[in-house]
Amino acid sequence: MMISIIVIHFMPMYLHRPIALLVVMLSIILATLIPAPIGLEWLAPIFMIKLVLSHGVREEPYRPTLGD
Repeated sequence: MMISIIVIHFMPMYLHRPIALLVVMLSIILATLIPAPIGLEWLAPIFMIKLVLSHGVREEPYRPTLGD
């Protein structure tokens, strides 16, 4: 999870949100393949959504420049 946030921050700003969504979708797919304790299957995907999509992506308007 922390590696995905680091990777997101090294990407251009306009790619942060799509890459974060890709990471979250992959974690949800992975969570269905890896067995988890009964009743806690939802914990890892929700944690990824919270940290990667909510905190890993800056929320501000921007316009890509030619230099990015």
